[in-house]
Amino acid sequence: MPDASQYHFQSASVPAAYDLYFVPRLFAPWARVLLDSLELKPGDHVLDVACGSGVVTRMLAERIGANGHVTGTDISAQMLELARGKPALPNAAPIEYLESPAAPLAMPDHAFDVATCQHGFQFFPDRAAAAVELKRVLKPGGWLGVAVWGAIEECRHFMTAHHALKANVPHELANLILAPFSWPKASDLSKLLTDAGFSEVRVEEWELPFSFEEGAVQAADSIAATPLAPLIAELPEATQAALKRDLESRYALFSREIGVHTMMSSNIATARA
Repeated sequence: MPDASQYHFQSASVPAAYDLYFVPRLFAPWARVLLDSLELKPGDHVLDVACGSGVVTRMLAERIGANGHVTGTDISAQMLELARGKPALPNAAPIEYLESPAAPLAMPDHAFDVATCQHGFQFFPDRAAAAVELKRVLKPGGWLGVAVWGAIEECRHFMTAHHALKANVPHELANLILAPFSWPKASDLSKLLTDAGFSEVRVEEWELPFSFEEGAVQAADSIAATPLAPLIAELPEATQAALKRDLESRYALFSREIGVHTMMSSNIATARA
């Protein structure tokens, strides 16, 4: 597996594509699963780590209501700029976005009732330190919710992309797409949270569909939503065209009457501080 800590959303073009292709079809459905697993209360103070463009952050704000408060943190200034630019939500908690790594978190001790991290933990250079930091900033008895992707073999959209990339671009570049799937074992996530001092640790494996309603071309175009996109754009035009044709051909195998449909697997963990 590649070094997942190098998989960053720093390019100016990637966050907008991520928000267009992945947020509504992938991250919003998983956010609902993650938040449904937690005991959220009106007025809670909540932290969302690795918040990206704010899909979980905004959903949290709606669920806890106007008397609560949500803080979203991320290391990508570009993602945070996109999140801050979204319109305010009616009857929702105010949201503050801060640039911060997962460890150390730029937060005081025991400041939050709930903390979340959706599909970010596998990228942290020191996962153990990040887990300890999350426990530090939670109030005693506070809840943590974490989602981490399963094996790439169980996330067929990205496995298909990996096969097409390997066939068309240098393998070092192709293998970067493995980074989000670099920590697939539920047992490893459970042990990490237990070792960090959390109690009532529970990890469940989930599957959800991942669909592109406009078909294979749209599914292939979603490569623009990954941090690989700027590197692909530097390749010869003939190589880029060959990759696009190969992606479309492979995604067409998952076409039904309407759209392209695959499944994604994720581990959902909850734990009490």
